[in-house]
This record gives sequence, C-alpha cells and structure tokens, in this order.
Amino acid sequence: MTSWDAALAAAAPCDHLVQLYTSEPSLVGALARFVEHGFRLDHGIVAITTDPHWSAVAARLSAAGIDVAAAQSRGQLAVLDAADTLARLLVDGAPDRDAMRREIVPAIQAARAAGYTTVRACGEMVDLLSRRSDLAAALRLEELWNELLDAERIALLCAYAVDPLERGAYAAALPGIGRVHSHLMPVDDLPRLERAIDLAFVDVFGLYGDARLLRDLFVRQLSDTAAMPAAQAALLALREVDTRLAGRDPGARGPSPPPRRLVAAGDQSPGLRAFKSQSMIALPSEASAGAAAVSRLAGGGALTPGGGTGAGAA
Repeated sequence: MTSWDAALAAAAPCDHLVQLYTSEPSLVGALARFVEHGFRLDHGIVAITTDPHWSAVAARLSAAGIDVAAAQSRGQLAVLDAADTLARLLVDGAPDRDAMRREIVPAIQAARAAGYTTVRACGEMVDLLSRRSDLAAALRLEELWNELLDAERIALLCAYAVDPLERGAYAAALPGIGRVHSHLMPVDDLPRLERAIDLAFVDVFGLYGDARLLRDLFVRQLSDTAAMPAAQAALLALREVDTRLAGRDPGARGPSPPPRRLVAAGDQSPGLRAFKSQSMIALPSEASAGAAAVSRLAGGGALTPGGGTGAGAA
C-alpha cells in the first residue's frame, strides 16, 4: 500500500481528499476503495453519487465481500443521488449553506444514531458543477463542505474530471481545487508520471542534478495548497512561476526574470512520449507536459531542450 492509498484508507475527521480522474474506471476505483476502507473500519458512509457510478461501486464492494443492502438496512450506509441533492442545495444557482446542512447533516446524524460514530462521505456534486463549467459554484460548495467537515468531524472524498497534465487545467481549475482540499490524490500509474516529469525537466532545463534542484526550488515556492504527489506539485509550481512572471511590472526594480520565454519542447521529451503512449491520460499533443507547464513564462530569449538558448515561441 502506497502512502496515498494509506491516506485514502485512513482518512481522518476533517480530511478533504480530491481525486482527479480522466476515466470512469479511475473514478469508480477511488470511490470504491474509499468506501470499502470505511466499511472495514466500521465507519458510517454517506455516498452522494450518480446512479451509474454507484452501481459500479456497489458491484466492486459486493465482489470484496461487503453486503451493501445489509449495510443500508442497518443504517451504516446512506446513498443519495448527486444530481437531485445538488438541485436542492442550490439557491439562485449558488450553493446555499442552510440548504446544504438540511440535505447532508440528517444523513450523518442517522449513521451516528445507528451506532457509527465515525462517518466518512464521498460525493460527485462538485464534479457535476465543474462539468457545467461552473467552477466558481464548485469551489463555493467545497468551502461549504469544509465548514461542514469542521462542524461534524467527518472525512470527505470528492472528484473532478480534470486532466492534471492538460495545460488549460492550470489556468484556474487546479490552483483553486488545490486550495480547498487537504489531499490531492495521484493519477493512475504515479511512478510512470514521476519518471516522465523528471525527464521533461531534464529536456527543458538540462542536466539531471540542475533540473532536480530547480524542480525542488519551484515546489518550495508553491502557495498553500493540498498535499499532493511531487510530480503534480512541480507542475503546479511551474504554473505559479508563470503567473508571477507574466504579471511582473517591466519597470519594477529588483532582479530580472529568467529569459523571456521558455519554449515548449513539442513532443521531443522521451519521458512524456512514453507516458502518453502507455497511460490512460491523454497528454496535450502540442508539447510535452513538463515543457507545456512552463512554455507561457513571460520573457524574451528562449530556452530550448537541454538548457540551451534559441529563438521561437510556444
């Protein structure tokens, strides 16, 4: 069991985990593991899911020897429809604190009344809002969840259909998602992703030692955000560097920023090519993920793969 599997299994009260996913099996697997671990720990479970996903989760639970119907009968498990529940807690299109408490708290209290003092929940409501391109409402709902987690002392797993290696995800989604969660769970096949990001840094920045040092320095500057795998943190940190340099006043005093543009390396990164060909995650075709994450840095001259300089733009 990896440290991330352990975090999913032993989620503590007030932990707020998020799973980014790019395939339905990945989402179902994360939900099923979270719920199964809850059953093994004799926790109460509140699942706020879509019908197709819950059917798939329930099938996995049954295959693991858990009697789902019996858990519902004895009050250990409550299953709520995500779309219906979301509709009832929106007021004028925005999540409402009082409406949310009316919808969610009774299910938590019912589990405790049945003898399950520790409760964990999983939900897809924020994912439904995100799929409607309403990230602001999704993040507001996350903030309300955090209030509820503190008040009721429960753990929560939610999910977003977001490709963590898609350049556009770094414009708003991932920074916002990171700020409202305690743990960002890794994508499938994390070891391959780690190796791919390492090679992408070498492609763009040069020798292994220098690239790893630069990667670590970027991550240290990352604003307060969820705990997450090192490779994901590196990409998010690069996006922050991008934002800071893009907003720099040309007349500002102090050290000059790095060369004016770090050029995306196309598909020249062997690590990212390998990951793209073997993983379920579809990487952007115009650039390796590591290079894409830095290609929009403000500046003049260009850094080409291997640390040299050259002309051109992403």
